[in-house]
Amino acid sequence: MRAKREGWDDLERFARPRPGSSGGGGFEYHVSLLPDAMQAALMAEVSKEVTLRNVSERREVETVKRQALDSTALTVRQRDVMNARSVVLSAIESVQVTEGRTRSQTVDLFLQGGGQFGVDDAVLTEANDRKNGSATISRRTVLRWFQFRDQNGIGALAPKATKERAEIPDWFWNFLAYYARPQKPCMTEALDDFLRSSPGVNEPVTYAKVRRLIGKLGNVEKHRGREGSLTLKARMAYVTRSTSDLLPTCVYTSDGKTFDAEIAHPIHGRPFRPEVTSVVDVATRKCVGFSVGLGHS
Repeated sequence: MRAKREGWDDLERFARPRPGSSGGGGFEYHVSLLPDAMQAALMAEVSKEVTLRNVSERREVETVKRQALDSTALTVRQRDVMNARSVVLSAIESVQVTEGRTRSQTVDLFLQGGGQFGVDDAVLTEANDRKNGSATISRRTVLRWFQFRDQNGIGALAPKATKERAEIPDWFWNFLAYYARPQKPCMTEALDDFLRSSPGVNEPVTYAKVRRLIGKLGNVEKHRGREGSLTLKARMAYVTRSTSDLLPTCVYTSDGKTFDAEIAHPIHGRPFRPEVTSVVDVATRKCVGFSVGLGHS
């Protein structure tokens, strides 16, 4: 009615026939013909959709960044707390954009226990990282998480390492060059060699400190360089594998073994031990074939 009353159809630059082959006809008009209040409402809707899309894309990027963080740089506890805090901040931002609130207002609403955030108590407890298992988070803490993340990235949400998991000093890795050798020098001998060649260490290095740092290494890492690959492999945790889902003839395994008796060589007749190679079906553990050779081949 307004378009007819104000003659919008006659404005060539602001009106055009509606495209499409449905045959419905009609015109479509430029948004500038609408009242100011209507234009503002439409712009607000478009801005909201764009912001929601940007928040969703940023959440996906944060997820990728969390997964890409070096697992050796964080302990399991630090990584779990970081992920929980990231989930809390993403939930707050989503509601902030949806309801058109400020960050401070949305944080207050979140702390009041608003159900629209979809964050359960288990995630809050993990994010709070308290010994008493409390899920109560202060307003100042949440705002500080936002500050850490915005200034330094996702990794800044991880809590600091505890005293037991404190960062190993840089000089210790230089010490390992003297300790992790195939000759297996004792700790005191390696420490003496290290101190003679590295006088620039800016902290006192003692036998007790070196022994404590070596104790922090894993069962494999503390022997790396001092033992061969096969010995280190024996120290690694094994993975129990199951063949319950395999069908017969899906996977075969074969291995050779020297025959436990001597027989006449088919060419020169002297005693020798042939090589017997058996082929076993992994699913049924049945030997399905074998071959006999004059030696390894």
